[in-house]
Amino acid sequence: MWNRGNFIHLCDMHTVRNEEAKLVSKIFLREEGIDIEPAAAVATASPMKCVEDGTVERAMLSLLVITGGGSERFKSEHNTVNLEPSYVIDIEKYNPQADAKLVAELFENRKVRKA
Repeated sequence: MWNRGNFIHLCDMHTVRNEEAKLVSKIFLREEGIDIEPAAAVATASPMKCVEDGTVERAMLSLLVITGGGSERFKSEHNTVNLEPSYVIDIEKYNPQADAKLVAELFENRKVRKA
């Protein structure tokens, strides 16, 4: 750990199991009222483990910016539509020339609205 002014950097690394991330997602939803994506749950679980193991003091002020959340809330408040892709490139049958031609045709045939 090093201290530079008011900023402290922790050099320890914590692993987070899927079960822990799912639990943190539930806690975040309960406490903050918004769902978070799995990556955000892992990012939230890591500092919680630092508090549990004493690496970070419970009373220490810290800031964690959470991005990637609210999709379930958004879906509950808005009508959403899941779209299917126009073309899927099969990695097992990948043909650069043929796939590039098909993708180009998709864009050539696409009607573009002008603002």
